[in-house]
Amino acid sequence: MKNQKGSSGVELIVSLVMLAVFLFLGMLWNMYSCSNYGSLTDRVTKYSVVSGCYVKTTSGWIPQEEMSKRAYGNSVVEAEGKVTKDGN
Repeated sequence: MKNQKGSSGVELIVSLVMLAVFLFLGMLWNMYSCSNYGSLTDRVTKYSVVSGCYVKTTSGWIPQEEMSKRAYGNSVVEAEGKVTKDGN
């Protein structure tokens, strides 16, 4: 029977490498989805590793999630007929 201490060190290293690979793949996916959002909406986007995807607006950079919430809120208000084209 082999020494159990030696194999536990290898298992730890393999587990840490696998974790790093999954985190890196997740970051790549987030970068792609941010870029894809920009190309689909014709907006300028940038990705920050720390805080995520940002969309450039006339008032500055705002998080993509905030843009999605505003778009959903505006579509609900328009669907209910509370906003007209002249703003009344």
